[in-house]
Amino acid sequence: MVYFIQKGVKDMIKVQNYLLRHSLELSRKHAGKHIAMVDNRIVAIGRKASVVYQKAIKNIPKNKTVGIYYLPTKNETLVAL
Repeated sequence: MVYFIQKGVKDMIKVQNYLLRHSLELSRKHAGKHIAMVDNRIVAIGRKASVVYQKAIKNIPKNKTVGIYYLPTKNETLVAL
């Protein structure tokens, strides 16, 4: 599940590329958690999206786009054939 709080297509593309390149590492470290990302940086991590968002907006400039992502656990991951 992905939530973008402010619009910014270039910022969203940067974050999505980062997530694709680092998905295995992020899933191992943060499975079952939400992460907030700005550009290619994780700015907050937690179990509840609302808490992660509140932490994230304290740490970033107002003109930046915040992406909130959920990293599923192994049991929640679906396999597409």
